Order: sequence, then C-alpha cells, then structure tokens
Amino acid sequence: MGLVITTADAEAGSAGRLVGRVQERRLLDGLIESAEGGGAAALIVGEAGTGKTALLTYVAEVASSRVGLRVLRARGEESEAGLAFAALADMLLPLREKFTELPPAQRHALEECLVLSGALSGGSAGKSQLGACAATLRVLASAGAEHPVAVLVDDLQWVDPESRRILLFAAHRLAAERVVMILAVRDEPGAPPPEPGLQVLRLGGLSVTECADLARRLGADISPPALRSLVELTGGNPLAVLENLPAAAAGLGGIGGFEAARLTLGRVLEHAWGRLFAELPEDTQRALFVVATDGGSGGCHVEAALGRLQLSLASLAPAECRGLVRTTDGEIQLRHPLLRPVVVGRTPLGVRAAACRALAGVTGRPSAGLVPGRRGYRSR
Repeated sequence: MGLVITTADAEAGSAGRLVGRVQERRLLDGLIESAEGGGAAALIVGEAGTGKTALLTYVAEVASSRVGLRVLRARGEESEAGLAFAALADMLLPLREKFTELPPAQRHALEECLVLSGALSGGSAGKSQLGACAATLRVLASAGAEHPVAVLVDDLQWVDPESRRILLFAAHRLAAERVVMILAVRDEPGAPPPEPGLQVLRLGGLSVTECADLARRLGADISPPALRSLVELTGGNPLAVLENLPAAAAGLGGIGGFEAARLTLGRVLEHAWGRLFAELPEDTQRALFVVATDGGSGGCHVEAALGRLQLSLASLAPAECRGLVRTTDGEIQLRHPLLRPVVVGRTPLGVRAAACRALAGVTGRPSAGLVPGRRGYRSR
C-alpha cells in the first residue's frame, strides 16, 4: 500500500508532530511562560504552507495545557475580509461579561462596533474606533488580571481592516498586562513590511534534515537523492514537501532524484501563487514562462528568446515590481521554485509551444519544451 498523507499530517499541528522550528518554539515558549509577569506580542511571518497555523496550534496547546493560560482565537477569512469587526467579534464575544466593567462611552463604542447595541448609523463606527480600541485593551487587561490570556490570530492578512487596527493597537500596549498576543500573517511578494514595533518570527523552508525527519514520522521510505531534489524544488516548503512526498517516495521522479516536471501543488499553494500570477499583464505572464522554462541555464537565454517572441526584458517589469523574479549575479530567476509549476500549469498550450520554439532557436537544441504529462509536465 502506498504512502497516504492525511489532512492531519498536512496540518502537522500538534505539539508532538511539529517538525523543526526549534528556535521559534523556544521564543514562543518564553513569551507564553512570561505572561504571568507581563504581556508581549509577536508576529509570525511566512509564505503559504510554511506552517504558521501549525505553530499557532502548538502555542495553543502549550498555553492551555502546560502553562494554564486562557486561549482566545480569531482567524481572518478571505471571504469575510470586507465584514467590519468580524474577527474582533470572534475574539471578544467569549469575554462579553467583561463589557459591564467598561466606562459607558467605551462600552457603547465597543458594542456599537460589534452590533450589540442596535444598528449602526452612517459613519458612527469610524467615529467610535478610538473608544473601541481603548475598550478592547481594557477588556483583555481585565481578563488577564483574572487569569493570564493568550490571544492567537491566524491569517492576519485577511482580517478585516477595522479589526486589524484594533488588534494592533492592543498588541502595542500589552507590556503591563498579563496578555500575550501572537499574530500570524502570510508573506507574499509586494506585501507591506511587518508591523513595526512587534517581534517578528520569520518562517523559511525546512532543511533537508528536517524534511527527512518529517518523512520518517510519516513512514515514507525516500532515497536521499530524491529527498534533496524535492527539498530544492519546493524550497523546503513543508506543505509542498508533504504534497509531493508520496510520489517522491514511490520513485516516480526518475532515476535518483525527483524531477521538476513531477512537482504538483495542492489547492492552498496553487491558489496562493496562482492569484499573484493571474494579476500580471498577459505579456508578463508569457515572459515568466520563458524564465521558468530556461531556469536550468540560469536565465542566460531569456533575453534572446523574448526577442524572438516580440517581447523584451521590460515585459518582466511588473513581475519584478511584485518580487516574482529576481536577478542574482546576472542570472534571471523566479523568486521561489513553487512559482514554476504555477506558471507552467497556467500558461496556454499555444503560448508554451511558441516560447519553447523560441528557446530552441536560441539554444540550438531541437526542443526546450514541456509537454503535458500524467502528473503536471515532463521534459521532452
């Protein structure tokens, strides 16, 4: 029977299963354990699939079972990003009994934002946000005085702007309170820098050693060359490694290593990277396919191939502005290896064929192309 990766494995969220992130866990453990003496806030930053949710789940388990903190959770939802104060309501409604301790003006401001005191009048929520900020901090402080609190917020990039402003207002003012706030946000090309003044824990890819540990825990028997190839092709992204581990362990990646043409992405990663690709102009998308296809040469044929397609390096400017391509030591490369299967998979066949003919004309090789395979694309 082949290796099967379950949803629980993909989340890898329990304290016992979390792989790597030793330094991050140590720092977060320290924050949680110090809540008794004073509050703090931290921001976990990482691309899609790096395990931000898994790390928050680990923190929740440590906070509730090992340290005994009360855990409050909220999560941004892409479909609810336009619903004002939705995330704030998720976080604060479990503490609604504390609202009675607020000064009347602050209580009215908070309840008005959460639509607990009648319908909002035009613009009134905006006018009362400072009061809601102060009220939120006071509610959290009151709860912390009774019992230390851990506030965990996932997918901050999708939290509605109104809730986000209030959460960050409180996060900067927790030093005197028994409240720890940990927020996780997706790192994307072109995204604004992390919130200044907060401690930042930036998640990168897992190492080969850590991915080998992950494979062992899942019972995957994978050869060292195949594992190294898989880690290189995914940038060590934990979710991408998990999604491709069964194929790599089954030896479907060719002799020795794991081929780039075999790499596939699941719904989360395809959506995350695909949205960025879809926002680019059509000529930039075509130019990115040339970069993705010529990756093995370090992009040394890109400019000449673009010329044959009546494009130029200027066609890549929008992708460069978004941080999707970079130039290192004269080589033109995609920002992240996970972009390659997205670019290849979303480029129409006619565009692929024309680009491959252009590259073949530049390199002098009969074909530099990619043709559809049973799993993604394979070299021809």
